[in-house]
Amino acid sequence: MSLEDLNIDKTYPCHVGNYAIATGRPIKWIVIHYTGTNGSALANVKFFLTPLPTGEKRSAHYFVGHASENARIYQSVDPQNIVWHCGSKTGYYSQARNETSIGIETCCHNDTKDLSAESPDWYFDPETLDALAKLVRELMAEYQIDADHVIRHYDVTHKLCPAMWAHDESQWLGFKKRLLSDPPSDSTELYERLSDIPNVNGFRDIIEKLMNAGIIKGDGSDPNGNNDVINLTYTQIRLIVLLYRGGGFDKKLIAEGLAPAVDA
Repeated sequence: MSLEDLNIDKTYPCHVGNYAIATGRPIKWIVIHYTGTNGSALANVKFFLTPLPTGEKRSAHYFVGHASENARIYQSVDPQNIVWHCGSKTGYYSQARNETSIGIETCCHNDTKDLSAESPDWYFDPETLDALAKLVRELMAEYQIDADHVIRHYDVTHKLCPAMWAHDESQWLGFKKRLLSDPPSDSTELYERLSDIPNVNGFRDIIEKLMNAGIIKGDGSDPNGNNDVINLTYTQIRLIVLLYRGGGFDKKLIAEGLAPAVDA
């Protein structure tokens, strides 16, 4: 699966006055928000088609819809550009800024009259969470972001956003767990040899590097190369890649004279 497979709707681009055009910016974080209204993703993404009436600077890269709109995902701003979604003069994650992050707004519900962030009655549709998890996982793979760099708006500024995950830490931790445990549709596909692994997002290159370092070992059937039988599933490969990108193999790589994944 890739971002293209998610059928992301890009037909409602944000007005250029609501974000900053950038080139080659470092994308290190994914910050998740809730919309804080009962409105649909379509209504939210259309809101940013024109300059905001107050002149304020506010935007998001993606909006994830309710179950009633098939949990459709809309891209409002290309991730290469900067949106204003988590800025603060007093940040708790000093490196998670607008300039270094992707912002995702997630549609939600509150069936009571209290629509404040303090209300304990906000919730996400299960279908919305499914779509959000898929989007986040694909963005993690695309931009080489580990799960520790997927955070809430609350983690950046202590704003109650998403409110339900600020009030109930267990819901947030449950979602984080999904990022590493939810299998994609092709998770059971078995790759017998290195050459069988598609090099999408550099997966095959990373596995080859780990084989060169002796971290992944085959059956020895190809003593002159890296085409031993390894028999790894897609899920296993993806978890290995996430661990690699988080620096989990760096000590061994350095010991073998290979470049670490995370700069020292």
